[in-house]
Amino acid sequence: MAELLYCMRFKGQAEPETEGLGRFRVKAAGESCHVQTMIDEEGVRGSLQPVTGGFAEFESRVQMKDNDTFEEEGEIQFGEEGPSIRFVTFTPGKLEEGPEPNESRGAITYRVEGGKGQLKHASGLITSNFRLGPAGEVENFQLGLLHIPEP
Repeated sequence: MAELLYCMRFKGQAEPETEGLGRFRVKAAGESCHVQTMIDEEGVRGSLQPVTGGFAEFESRVQMKDNDTFEEEGEIQFGEEGPSIRFVTFTPGKLEEGPEPNESRGAITYRVEGGKGQLKHASGLITSNFRLGPAGEVENFQLGLLHIPEP
């Protein structure tokens, strides 16, 4: 079984759906990136820098369960013609007040349920930490550990 570890930052928009109370659609994109964590005598620092490469597209549907709990399912397409994964809620998401006025932050864990191309039989988990702005703007940081059966 091969492992695939990825880390991405997706930026996009959350918009209410017309049918159903508490339902949202999220669309976001993320570019290839380099993540670095540095620990030294000054403490800990982190950065995420874009690198040459393609984009990934994230699309999901969110269903609020109450004021601060939600479930989500969707798909991530890696590259215009590349592989994709489907995901569902593994651990329900939680929202809380963010550090800035009118901003929320939250987290959720997804379970991967296969996909297309290279990731057709993928499984694994993805953790997502995100910010949600007052106009629905989303910044979503994801860390995924996928397992792919060897051919």
